Amino acid sequence: MIHRFNEIGLACLDPRWAGGRPRLLSADDEDFAVQTAITRPTKLGQPFARWSIRELDAYLRKVHDRVIRIGRGALRCLLARRGIKRRASL
Repeated sequence: MIHRFNEIGLACLDPRWAGGRPRLLSADDEDFAVQTAITRPTKLGQPFARWSIRELDAYLRKVHDRVIRIGRGALRCLLARRGIKRRASL
């Protein structure tokens, strides 16, 4: 670090962050997940009346025309960001 400081000065302290991991979900995928969350599960052929995070995550992973892979924590944060309040099951 000292040799690098002698070569380029204070610029050696810049961490040069690369921006992190690329996004795995597009905006359309997020919209689809939110739309699914506000739709009653019985309308989508599911045998329960309200979504839990676990059930919603499992449903999003098995939809045949579009598979959305998102963890439960990220799904919970997405729903909170979009203003979907936590109900008894969600």
